[in-house]
Amino acid sequence: MRRALVAEAVRLGRSDRLADRTLALVVERFVRDRPGPKTRDQALRDAGVDRSTGRERSR
Repeated sequence: MRRALVAEAVRLGRSDRLADRTLALVVERFVRDRPGPKTRDQALRDAGVDRSTGRERSR
């Protein structure tokens, strides 16, 4: 998804229209500000789930 958004921002950035170039900057900023994708293991760890059982860890 990120790659598609960046490609579209590049395309818009080459436009002759000011509105398109402005949108390109907004899209680039949006992509840059988004956190990177998480692996399944990272998401489970952040949620406090034991990977071996799939159940929430006791705290």
